[in-house]
Amino acid sequence: MTKIGRPFSEACDKAAKSCPKCGRIFRLRDVPFQSLGRFAKRKFCSRHCASSGPPAANPETFWAKLTRRENGCWEWPGRKYPNGYGRIWRGGRDVRTHRYAYLLAKGPIPEGLMILHSCDNRPCCNPDHLRAGTAKENREDAISRGRVRGVIDRSDPRIFIGTLKTAAETMGVSPATIHRIRKAGGT
Repeated sequence: MTKIGRPFSEACDKAAKSCPKCGRIFRLRDVPFQSLGRFAKRKFCSRHCASSGPPAANPETFWAKLTRRENGCWEWPGRKYPNGYGRIWRGGRDVRTHRYAYLLAKGPIPEGLMILHSCDNRPCCNPDHLRAGTAKENREDAISRGRVRGVIDRSDPRIFIGTLKTAAETMGVSPATIHRIRKAGGT
């Protein structure tokens, strides 16, 4: 009668590791039908430990990873969200790196506030370029610096000069947007 499973070998019986997340000792024999080669590549004891993210790195490691630019920005070279903001795993979830940098350098983020960049560089984590502010301040800042296309200041007098087409080209929006603002009377 043939036995199904891993053939007997002393190396298989002695293969054991410590999970870097929870510290539990796990062995090759704990998982049926796992080869010694596959076990050698495994880092965590379970899927739960593997999916809950890496252990939190210390702040010195975070600061050391930043790339210092001539313009004064300290850019995050690692993972980024699709919109360009840096991301790092902390406390069991992804956190934006500029928020983490603010937390390390200046303390907790005040309730209901966002962290705003003065440099318009999304991966920048330089605490001198970061400040807490409201969503309204962030939006006004984006409009005044021209970072947001299609959003305009309704009190801008250029909306009411010339034809819909010329005003729209000047403001960088569609003629329909200018028409709606004029119809509503501005502000």
